[in-house]
Amino acid sequence: MSGGRIRQILLLTDGCSNQGEDPAAVAAFANEKGINVNVIGILEQESGRNQGMQEVENIAASGGGVSQVVYASQLSQTVQMVTKQAMTQTLQGVVHGE
Repeated sequence: MSGGRIRQILLLTDGCSNQGEDPAAVAAFANEKGINVNVIGILEQESGRNQGMQEVENIAASGGGVSQVVYASQLSQTVQMVTKQAMTQTLQGVVHGE
């Protein structure tokens, strides 16, 4: 938190990057600049466990954030849950002087 602002990114992805920089490296760079990167991985109902979910977890870990994998039909509920988790993480950082 800088100057009373919460610095976070909430990334929604299928975890199958196909263009540009390595997303985990970009998340690590953001984290170095004091920005947490939280990630929601979105699956289609019929796809089962997607190969992109490892990337979802790597991005969140590199970005100092949390990850959650959901079906597209559960997206609204999950965004609310991850937002609450991110707020809790931020408040804990403030309390502990991070």
